[in-house]
Amino acid sequence: MRREQATGGASGSVRLILLCLLLLGCSREQMVDRVSYPEDRALALAAIGDLERGDANALAAKLPPGAAETLVSTLPAMREVLPPPPRAIKAVEALYTERLGGGETKRQAYLAYEVEGGERFALVSVGIFRDGSSAWINNFHISPLEGGAASLDAFTLTDKGIGHWLFLLLPLAVLAITVIALVRVWRSGRFRRRWLWSLGCLVGLMRISMEWSSGQILLQPFFVQLFSVGAYKPALLASWMISVSLPPVAIWALVHGRRRETSPVAATFD
Repeated sequence: MRREQATGGASGSVRLILLCLLLLGCSREQMVDRVSYPEDRALALAAIGDLERGDANALAAKLPPGAAETLVSTLPAMREVLPPPPRAIKAVEALYTERLGGGETKRQAYLAYEVEGGERFALVSVGIFRDGSSAWINNFHISPLEGGAASLDAFTLTDKGIGHWLFLLLPLAVLAITVIALVRVWRSGRFRRRWLWSLGCLVGLMRISMEWSSGQILLQPFFVQLFSVGAYKPALLASWMISVSLPPVAIWALVHGRRRETSPVAATFD
């Protein structure tokens, strides 16, 4: 869960550090409660309650004008995805973007809830846009889950094709190049300013990432990545992204970082 603010600056970094310290030791539901706003949680849970009751009018009142007709046609299908009662609803995700404009705070929230009942699971995602004192739901979606929200966090090699396995070789190869280059920098005795060379070896340019669940490739040509390899999740419920970058300094240290050795020339006179 994260809260992003457009205000930026050093104060934003301090708030981020304090937020990380605050979240240590919390469960996922506790983290959602701490980083989300009470009014947004209340609105999202009220919308889920409307879905459970099949109250299209109450749910439509929380949506932008003109969305009621679409809601009425899709509400029966959405209710079929809901697990049977009794249901347990648990918060699993909270993302925020806030912007200041014209003296009013404009905030986009994304809240996700796991609904469990009768050994079935569903994920309900609610997007809330708030402009000053006005708020409405601009996204409301429900989808079935296999094994609960925890299954979305898993990094697994099962049912993966040859493309996934080949892509995994790239980070391993780049990591090996980086390690060998560092060893050469420190043990060959052929490099001056070894600390600078070492820092350069750890920097990768450009980034190629694979979305692990779908195998989709993302290219970011203007990117700097420390250690040249990485694994990250854009959000807790998003797929893992495996990334690799080109380490130009490490490659240079291996290929061109050697001093040419000249063989001694001996002159023999009879």
